[in-house]
Amino acid sequence: GAHSPGTGRGSVVTADAPLIYDVLSSEMWPEVGRGEINPGKAYDRINLCLTEGIVFNIWDQGELAATAGVFMASHWWSDEQHLTDSWIFVREKWRRSRAIFKLMRAIKELPGPVYIGIGSDVDIERKAKLFARFGRPVGILYKVK
Repeated sequence: GAHSPGTGRGSVVTADAPLIYDVLSSEMWPEVGRGEINPGKAYDRINLCLTEGIVFNIWDQGELAATAGVFMASHWWSDEQHLTDSWIFVREKWRRSRAIFKLMRAIKELPGPVYIGIGSDVDIERKAKLFARFGRPVGILYKVK
């Protein structure tokens, strides 16, 4: 399946937001399992990525197989901008496919630094090993309470 990048210049419209929200809220969130979903906030972030960031969707025979959304951010100590992910998700049916490699190839082709993370405590070691194929770790988060 091909990918469809949203560049904030109209190539992907916010009409994609309901599909992305449905997939992320019904399939990704149960895996992450932290916090309650605020649909308004979730749609705002999805639309931010669609309109001002970049969204990559991997399609397989008309089905959304995988999706990633990135947006511009900066560290608290610097005005330098970088891209960071809001989500990177491969649906279970496509976990043994090349979908993650297609997403990451597209992400790695973006200009400037791009930071991605693991926002889940499920399968951290497996996900870290996979992401190490695409970059190097630059930090780690700990939940202390």
